[in-house]
Amino acid sequence: MDLPIKGKIVVITGVTGGIGRAIASACAKQGAIVVGIVRDLEKVKSVPELNSLSKEQLHLFQADLCEVEELRKVARLIQERLGVVHALIHNAAVHEIGSIADSQVDVFDNLISVNVRAPLVLTQSLLPLLIEGKGQVIFINSSVGWKSSAGISQYAASKHALRAIADSLREEVNRQGVKVLTS
Repeated sequence: MDLPIKGKIVVITGVTGGIGRAIASACAKQGAIVVGIVRDLEKVKSVPELNSLSKEQLHLFQADLCEVEELRKVARLIQERLGVVHALIHNAAVHEIGSIADSQVDVFDNLISVNVRAPLVLTQSLLPLLIEGKGQVIFINSSVGWKSSAGISQYAASKHALRAIADSLREEVNRQGVKVLTS
């Protein structure tokens, strides 16, 4: 992010593992107020980087990314409790591999639900708070969002769609002071 984040409110999905865990930890070390959206609050107990944070520096909200109303509820709670958002980092994702011939539609539906629909719904729901905070929306993406290859068609399709959402959003909100990034 290109803004100092000490005291800034940073909402992150997927904070209990991998990249999200590293992002949350780095933001916390720089003094940000980390807002984690997690599926399993119990799993957070196994993340020492998060457990060491104070209740003022870490706010956790439980939501299933496949459930639109849960995401909207979390957005309302963030608005009520924090009032503004300076950064929204879409990190959570699911990944499946397999050929088109062997792929299952329910797997594709889940990929779209988590990797595309959830970031769209969460962004829509938090957009007024991001505009108020002149914030940033960051979509953690994949190189397959640019170019797919054999065996990853469904995952690649979700990442192509995520890139399209990011590119369109950038054109829509940049003039309002919101920056949109995708990797």
